[in-house]
Amino acid sequence: MIYILVLLAVTRNPSQAPPGTASRFPSNPCFILICPTITLQVEMADRMGTAGLRSLAINSHSREEAFRLRNEELWMTARKFPNVIIAGPEQLRAKEFEKALADSQFYDRISGLGFDEVHLLNSWGSSFRKDFQQMGFLKARMREDHNPWILTTATCQTGRPFQNI
Repeated sequence: MIYILVLLAVTRNPSQAPPGTASRFPSNPCFILICPTITLQVEMADRMGTAGLRSLAINSHSREEAFRLRNEELWMTARKFPNVIIAGPEQLRAKEFEKALADSQFYDRISGLGFDEVHLLNSWGSSFRKDFQQMGFLKARMREDHNPWILTTATCQTGRPFQNI
């Protein structure tokens, strides 16, 4: 959350950044955060909103509800307004996400990617939720200015589990 707040502050007031760096950021930056569960996605979206960020949780439930109630495709909405998109790993395989990445205006807005509970890549990613493995494919599609990659975990074991991530 701190990263996107700082980025937004710099885009509003470029003099806060070191000389020559503010121009590297898009005027409407967007951070994509992948969270493993719908409950966590909704909780994170609420926290982001409390901090003054425009966030959008995109998962199978929210997409179905938006379409049913408003005939809205959330990945179309995501191309324009949110500062933070909080999505489940299954969204990395969604055709609508693929279309969003193909939209150059949206692609250029991406200013960082985050993965919460990244230690689950080792357990869930190998069997239960193979969609976690899409992280590597997404990284391969991003440009250098789409950094940083912010990976969070409180329970990753040292050694091989850490190296796998």
